[in-house]
Amino acid sequence: MIRSIQVDCKSNGYSLKLILASPETSQGFAVINCNGLGPGSAKVNDSEWVTVDGSFINSARLPARDIALDLRFVPTANDESVADIRRKSYVYFPIKQTVRLTFEFEDFRAKSTVRKRWIEGIVQKNETGPWSEEEGCSIVIRCGDPFFRDVDIEEDSFSLIDPKFHFDFPDDISDHPFPISEILLFTEKLLMNASTIHVGAIFKIESTAAVVNPGLYNRTTNQRLDLEYTLLPGEVIVIDTRKGHKRMYKQDGFNTNIIRYLKPGSKWLQLAPGSNQVGYLADSGAENLVISYKIEPVYEGI
Repeated sequence: MIRSIQVDCKSNGYSLKLILASPETSQGFAVINCNGLGPGSAKVNDSEWVTVDGSFINSARLPARDIALDLRFVPTANDESVADIRRKSYVYFPIKQTVRLTFEFEDFRAKSTVRKRWIEGIVQKNETGPWSEEEGCSIVIRCGDPFFRDVDIEEDSFSLIDPKFHFDFPDDISDHPFPISEILLFTEKLLMNASTIHVGAIFKIESTAAVVNPGLYNRTTNQRLDLEYTLLPGEVIVIDTRKGHKRMYKQDGFNTNIIRYLKPGSKWLQLAPGSNQVGYLADSGAENLVISYKIEPVYEGI
């Protein structure tokens, strides 16, 4: 059950929270209907033969998503008229501008769990009816990226802190150093993809000393991404394998593109739904690598 819809306009910074069960606290906007929140329909390109039944599927893709919001204008407690609220809709839903919609809803599988998923798009239409008996507006938001994303992002690194704290301190710790903890580096780790579809991730590769030709791999999907590049001490590389956002750059203040160092035959690592055995390697110096990652769960619908 959807509880609220948060509207954030990127161009002017204005925000509006539409609480479905309490329109009087939603600055005069009552949500009547909202369409376009399901998985949608894929566009399938196929070819037919004259003498053969059926067709040959060439490709399938998910087109842009249209989200339609029907709102009713309700007078507020601070003496705002319906006309005032209609003019406010031009501020929260400006034509041709980008807005982010964040849907907060209760998960039926765990009734005490509240989840938030967001999507961005451009306001294609804001049609108001000033001559109707009950004033309101119809908003259409065109989302070029049709997927919903989770507010919660999984972020971690290929390391583990092993506690070694103990008592009985020496009198002079400068002469007798003792470990408080130790960072253990692992070359493989189980990465969890909470999405229902294959998604990419953002990987950050940091070097503490020279590393020759580093690479990433996913045993679960049998994919591998290799670089023909030597990292210098302290160098940081970011690899974004998310669909529609794929890029590879050096984090040097200028985000220098290093896509030319991608080894032929490499795949942009994707994570299958569930657990993925992901690791890293190098021709030499793999022990000098520190890998961190971010996974943004993606969904076809609310």
